[in-house]
Amino acid sequence: MRKSTKTNLIRAISIILAAAWMLFIYSMSAKDAASSSVLSSGICYRICSIFVKGFEEMDMETRLEMAASLSFIVRKSAHFIEYTVLGMLYSFCFRAFGTEKPFVWPALSGTLYAVSDELHQIFVPGRSGQISDVLIDAAGSALGAAIVLLIATWIRKRKAKVRQ
Repeated sequence: MRKSTKTNLIRAISIILAAAWMLFIYSMSAKDAASSSVLSSGICYRICSIFVKGFEEMDMETRLEMAASLSFIVRKSAHFIEYTVLGMLYSFCFRAFGTEKPFVWPALSGTLYAVSDELHQIFVPGRSGQISDVLIDAAGSALGAAIVLLIATWIRKRKAKVRQ
């Protein structure tokens, strides 16, 4: 395969993956409050059933209270993880196009998408846009960009060492 064809393929794949992940984030944000709550509660309940010894033997009210106590952490962790992945995918896109700022542009793009995501949630029944979520998302996006930058730097140094 010619270099230009390979480069174009890498660019196309990186764009498709980033766009697909953006659609996933959008679809999660488009859920109304009740649907979002059911999803979060189910995840919290599952976490408790895996990590809390004797969870299944507890009465239902205790199990539900315990699961509900994790809701805030699970929701905010989901934001952070979603945007960490997005930051990584944006990094692959910007690298495929040879950007001069391999950390800044992916982190900034993730932050801008977080702002648009929170604005979108204002129009979803029972949901609201939160500045705190934008900050969490921005931190996740920056971490994703940093991870890719660190790995790319490590690979570049390793290749240089092998060539010596």
